[in-house]
Amino acid sequence: MPQRQISTAACLHEVRYEIRGELARRSLELEQQGHAIIKLNIGNPALFGFETPSHLRAAIAEHLPDSDAYCHQQGMAAAREAIAMR
Repeated sequence: MPQRQISTAACLHEVRYEIRGELARRSLELEQQGHAIIKLNIGNPALFGFETPSHLRAAIAEHLPDSDAYCHQQGMAAAREAIAMR
C-alpha cells in the first residue's frame, strides 16, 4: 500500500520544535567541542541544582487559584534571565 503524503500547512512553516530543532543541534555541536551543556528545555531542572526558594513556593501556592495553566512557550523573561545569570 503506498504511503499517503501529508503536507504541512503554510502557517506552520516557521514553527520550530526545539527538542530536536536548531537549538538541540547547536547544543550537540557545543557538547562535541567539550562544552558542558545543561539542558533545561525538558525534564526536571532540580536535577541540576535549581531549587525553588521557599518564599517563591509560598507565593505560588497563594496565587495558584487565580492563575492560568500555562505561560508563553518561551517561558517568563524574568525566569530565563535569572537562570542565565546563574
